[in-house]
Amino acid sequence: MEQLLDLRTIEGPFSPHDRYLRNQLDRRKACLAPGEPEPLAKFIGGQMDEPRSDEKWCVSKEVFPGIRIHIMFRSDEEFGDRLEAFFSGERIRSMPGEDLAELALAMVNHMVRDVRSRIPAEHLPEICQRI
Repeated sequence: MEQLLDLRTIEGPFSPHDRYLRNQLDRRKACLAPGEPEPLAKFIGGQMDEPRSDEKWCVSKEVFPGIRIHIMFRSDEEFGDRLEAFFSGERIRSMPGEDLAELALAMVNHMVRDVRSRIPAEHLPEICQRI
């Protein structure tokens, strides 16, 4: 199983890009909660990954040779729903954290668009209509 890194691990513990990405993913998690992961993976040209521990699903995509983004939806009683982004690949440390954050966010926004195209607006949280 490949090692997944977050932006704090890639850039350091005070990464401003990690904080920005976590905040933006937190705003979008409600949009992806009703979505089915298989169509999301297909829509973005990615693949389903094997779930780990408390993951409901994980979708990943190689965005550049040697750079893969993993979007995970987790849910548990203690922390509730969480949408997280991780990165892997032999070239992951060669890309700036700002670019990794923006690519992950663009990938999630594209997934939200797919959910909006398949689920009626009245069944989705209001934030989904603004993305």
